[in-house]
Amino acid sequence: ALELAQLVDLPIAETHAQYDLQHVLYAMGDLEQATRHAEAMLAPSERTRTRIWQDRAMDSNHIVSSAKGDWQTARKYLEQGLATSPQDYLLIGAGAVMEYQLGETDAGEEHLKRLLDNIPVGGADQRGPFKALQAVVIPVVAYITGGMAKFDVVEGIAQSIFSSPTSAPAHMNAARIGLALIAVLRRDMTAAGELYGALQPILGTMAPQSNYGPGLAVDRILGLLSQTMGKLSQAAAHFEEAVAFCCKGGYRPELAWTCCDYADMLRERDAEGDRAKAMTLLDESLA
Repeated sequence: ALELAQLVDLPIAETHAQYDLQHVLYAMGDLEQATRHAEAMLAPSERTRTRIWQDRAMDSNHIVSSAKGDWQTARKYLEQGLATSPQDYLLIGAGAVMEYQLGETDAGEEHLKRLLDNIPVGGADQRGPFKALQAVVIPVVAYITGGMAKFDVVEGIAQSIFSSPTSAPAHMNAARIGLALIAVLRRDMTAAGELYGALQPILGTMAPQSNYGPGLAVDRILGLLSQTMGKLSQAAAHFEEAVAFCCKGGYRPELAWTCCDYADMLRERDAEGDRAKAMTLLDESLA
């Protein structure tokens, strides 16, 4: 598609191809190439003269910047997008997660409230991604803060996604990731076991991708689910995979979270050498 875009002036097709490539490469762990395609969206998105593709260019560049921990650049793209499209639910959801990550709780809460109140106009093709985004953002915020609020909202969304004949696999995986974090926070062994099996097809990736919420290392989620089930050696294997994935790809905030979660599991297991390794992991997480 991009080769053809060099021959004809179809900026929407070119922008869309760059957008899809950015998502695929981001999911597979190639953050460097994902960044290249996100940046390449900027010029053709302007030529489309359509707000939706300009917003998606801002969102894509925010995503890759956040994944690197380059918060200054991430904030620049987020603010540019919201300045022209203050009701864009992807940018609002991304803002909620970013602000909570940075400890800006009041700003994060404002974005989260807007996300819950801001229902897009349109059919199922509009509301499906919006609901999936809510189903991920709410549990991610809860995991960051340790809060246990609005889980009933997520469960209702997940039920509607699973029962809808029009739900795409991406919608379902987003809902499962949100429910997985809830199971971990509740220490629900039964739910953890069910979700562990359901998420197997996407292990070794970052998921979900926008339009369905902020990406997390699926192996970290599987590690947390394994820990919740009491399968600590299995958890360790998943955390090791997540650490390697994040190190190779350069997903720095996700690496920090993974190291911290892995250390917590090792402190719980407390086998020979676990305490020393946990301290090493916490040092790496802080760094």
